[in-house]
Amino acid sequence: MSRRIILTGGGSGGHIFPLIAVAESLIKSEPLLDIIYIGPKHPLNEEFLIRNIKVKNIFNAKWRRYFSLANIFAPLKLLFGFCQAFFLILSFWPDVIFSKGGPGALPVVLAAKIFGRRIIIHESDAIPGLTNRLCGPLAGRIAISFPPMADQPWADRSVAAYFPMEKTIFAGNPIRAYFFQNAENQKEAKQHLGFDSEKKMVLILGGSLGSARINAFFLENSDYFLKDFQIFHQVGSDNIDKIKEKAPLLKNYRVEGFFDLPLMKRGLAAADLVISRAGGSAIAEIAAAGKPSILIPLAEAANDHQRQNAYEYAQTGAAIVVEEGNLTRNILAVQIQKILEDGKQWQIMAAAAKNFARPEAAKIIAAEVLKLGQ
Repeated sequence: MSRRIILTGGGSGGHIFPLIAVAESLIKSEPLLDIIYIGPKHPLNEEFLIRNIKVKNIFNAKWRRYFSLANIFAPLKLLFGFCQAFFLILSFWPDVIFSKGGPGALPVVLAAKIFGRRIIIHESDAIPGLTNRLCGPLAGRIAISFPPMADQPWADRSVAAYFPMEKTIFAGNPIRAYFFQNAENQKEAKQHLGFDSEKKMVLILGGSLGSARINAFFLENSDYFLKDFQIFHQVGSDNIDKIKEKAPLLKNYRVEGFFDLPLMKRGLAAADLVISRAGGSAIAEIAAAGKPSILIPLAEAANDHQRQNAYEYAQTGAAIVVEEGNLTRNILAVQIQKILEDGKQWQIMAAAAKNFARPEAAKIIAAEVLKLGQ
């Protein structure tokens, strides 16, 4: 009989896309695997279906770290989600569960542990999320995306400090295989996106939902920045119509709501510099593309994980951090010029980004999943 694997996690693209990357690697390694995904409803669940991975939805027990009436129902949703996961695991009887964390994963991991199923988890950020911290003691294997930083002043908060090292591996953040296929040169990528191939282009990433603050900042200062370079800006699907109304005639300024993988790949290929939030998946893709970056961590991110991500990544020399409180036109302009006008600095940062990248992450994690499921 073929081995059975449950993928779980969810709540955002940062959970789902790494699951897809590992699933692709699993299928390539062992095509006869029986794989299902258990998690909350999400538009991106379609990505599993097109790969012939069945989707089983459960309640999303998201706990909001701010006052919200929705938190009243979170414990009840967790209980219902656990009951759903309990019977799904009982009927499917997996050999191993791979969890990416997020609110959709906790009930699945808890139910799996009751049945004595083997569990492997993955953490994308420099500080683990609540679900992965709770699931760490239950897991037989833990994969992390940021290397241990024992000689750094914030090492006591490094992701490695939260998990037993004897069952923890530094794997990196899984990226889907398509990202690395048929690389496009920079000039061609700029032309395909409608930009001048000879002029510097800055790619701005606000996360899968976009960033209202970053959007407002660049719209307010667009005339100033567009004097020196072109901008390709991912603003979030919910923000795209409003922004197009505000900036319909800006030359050399292109906005998109959501970047699918081909558009993200092309945008990164075209970019001379990336300005981005500091989610673990975003950093992994920027590093894999070998592009210098300026990171603006989300101040309200859970456990301040984006700030930790940003500073640990910047420590490698691949990025500069500009915190939201310092996000002014002059400060950002100085940092952009420092990178784009100094060819040597650009090369140093690009090389550091490539050195941080872990293109084999999905393959490494897939191998651990298969080993644990033997």
